[in-house]
This record gives sequence, structure tokens and C-alpha cells, in this order.
Amino acid sequence: MTPTAVQRQEIEVRLSSLLGILVVVLVGLAGLIGYQTSPYVGGRPMLLNRQNYQIKQYLDQTHHWLAGLKTANNTLGPILPPTEPGEVDDETPGPGDRAYPTPMARPGDVYALSRTARQAQDALLAVKREVERTNVPETMIGLHSLVINAVDAHLALTRTTLESIAAPTSAAAALATKEQADQSLRLLEEALVQQDALLRND
Repeated sequence: MTPTAVQRQEIEVRLSSLLGILVVVLVGLAGLIGYQTSPYVGGRPMLLNRQNYQIKQYLDQTHHWLAGLKTANNTLGPILPPTEPGEVDDETPGPGDRAYPTPMARPGDVYALSRTARQAQDALLAVKREVERTNVPETMIGLHSLVINAVDAHLALTRTTLESIAAPTSAAAALATKEQADQSLRLLEEALVQQDALLRND
């Protein structure tokens, strides 16, 4: 039986309604996928152009490097001896405190201390290789130079730390290198915070 004109009109209305519902569902699904896969800056999903997306990836990598540098810094700091004989820190050393009050009072297990320093050195060398292989966005060249300076400063710290373990008279040089490493870390962290803020406001 051939459908009447009214029936054909009802069929067309139903089809058009179904198509409208399908379009709404697809648009909603695409929005949900976009929300979940969008990069986050400052805890918010961001729609980034190609250049900003590359910058976001670089900044994420820099945060990873910064974490590695902080770990190395916190590992090396406590095993540095003081510069003056008789100088004593708190009885229970906390993060960043020197664990050995005087060169003469340091434990005889030089091997264990050296192993700790060399482990930090190996981790830093791995970071250095990543830094050297990374493609750097043009606008991030200044930040990247701070990354390189911080990595090199911490590698220098591992060398002087190893020297101070073997010869406590090298403590002054090691502590001077520690101050340089600390400063490089602060400069990098401050610059990274600024770049994160610029990206959020772009």
C-alpha cells in the first residue's frame, strides 16, 4: 500500500528529528573527547594552536627535568661536609641538612657515600642527554639556556661532592658549588613559573 502524503510527511519529520538528535549526540561526544584530550595548563583544559602546543610540551618536559634536578640536589646536599671543623648541624638532619658534623666524625664507609653521589651523577647525565636531544621552540631558547646551566651546575656539584668525600679538605669548594647549583635551580624554577603563567594568559 502506497503511503499517503500525510504519512510521507510524518516519516520525513521523524527522519529529520532522528538526524537532529544524531548531530547533537555527535557534537556532544566530540566535545567530551576534546575536553578529555586537551592539554591542561594551571589545572584547566586549554585549546592550543600548534605553536602553543609545542611550547606546552616543552614546558611539561622542563618540569620533569626540574624534578630530577631537585632530587639530585636533595641527595647531594646532606652528604657535604661543613667548611669549619667542629661545625655541627641539628642532631637529626632534615632535608638539606649536612649529615656529618665534621670531616673527622664522618663514617668510614666512603664507598656508600660515593655510590650515592655517583647515582645522582648518573641520573643527571640522563637528564643532560634528554636536554640535548630535545627540540626547543624558538621562544623557549632563553629558558632552555637556564636548563642547561642548572644541569651543568649540578654535574659540577656531583664532581666536587665526590672529591670532598675522598678528601674532606675539598669541602669549601664543594659547598661553593652547592650554592651555585642552588641558585641555578631557583632561576630555572622562577622562569618556568613565569612561562606557565604566560601560556595560561595567551
